[in-house]
Order: sequence, then structure tokens, then C-alpha cells
Amino acid sequence: MYKTTTKTLLSFYDDSFIFSLGNSSDALLLIKTYETGIEKAWIPFIYMIFNATSVLLAIPIGKLSDKIGREKLISLGFAVYAITYLFFGYCDSFTAFIPLFILYGIYSALTDVSQKSFISDITTKEMKGTGYGLYHATLGLTLLPASFLGGWMYDNINNQIPFYFGAVMALTACILMYFIFICNKDKKSCS
Repeated sequence: MYKTTTKTLLSFYDDSFIFSLGNSSDALLLIKTYETGIEKAWIPFIYMIFNATSVLLAIPIGKLSDKIGREKLISLGFAVYAITYLFFGYCDSFTAFIPLFILYGIYSALTDVSQKSFISDITTKEMKGTGYGLYHATLGLTLLPASFLGGWMYDNINNQIPFYFGAVMALTACILMYFIFICNKDKKSCS
């Protein structure tokens, strides 16, 4: 368990900020999928693959986070996101996007459940509302510029760059999560 300190909270919010800066709107995933030439009518079904995967895995991953620790699953989620975005940038085939949307659902299940639980773990009873408020404020302040930047890169550079940028930011957040939280919690595994 972590000792609740301002430094612990700020470290988590900094990590969330870095990740979120590369987490542009899911609309870019759908636009890139549409540009493969599939029928418009199939786009909602493709997005449903992501949602169904996330929903089906939420409870088992929640149970797993109770056993092995939320920080490990958050770090793993960021790594899965980095891999998913790397391949979204690289691929242009509709058939490649189907497993990528499944991976994207896995990332979502890993991080959505674990991040909120982690905030509860690192805040005191008296600071829970503030902790959640700061987390959502961090996301809100970051997701708008991330989506603007992602869209701008998509339109003005090429349709691969926002995904590569998102992969780099997610990998950076994954590494920071590992060293700041996992190594500090279990110093034996990092020495």
C-alpha cells in the first residue's frame, strides 16, 4: 500500500497527463478504419468490437487488480495501448483493424477499472472526492488538446503520425508508472 502524499498523487496525475496527451479522440480510429474503403454501415459494428471487449473483461480485470495490484495493470494497459496505436499507424488494412479494436478494448478494460481504483488506494478517506476531481480535471484539460493535436497531425502531416505520437506517449507513461509506482512498492523486483 502507498502512503498518501502530495508527491504520490502528483506523480500519478503527471503520468495520467503524459498518457492522455497522446490519447486523441477515438474518432481518429474510426476515420482511419473508414479510409480502408469499408462501408459506412460497418463502422458502428467495428466500434462495438472495442466496447464489447472492454465490457466483457472489466469484471475479471477488476478482480485481477485486487489480487496483483492496480499499478501493474495500468502499466500493462499503457503498453497495450502503445502497441495498438503503433499498429494503427502502420496498418492500412481493414482486416488488421479488427484485432486492433480487440486490443483497444483490452487496454480500456485494463486502465479504466484500475485507474479509478488506484486513486482510491492512494488517497485518504477525506481526500477521495478531491482525488477523483483532480484526476478527471487532468483528463479534461488534456484530452481536448490531445484530440486537437491528433486531428491536426492527421490532416496536416499524415494519417500515421498521431498514432505513433500516441504510442510514444503511452510507452513513456508505461515506463514512468513502472519506475515510480511498481519499483517503489516492491524495491526487490527493481534492484
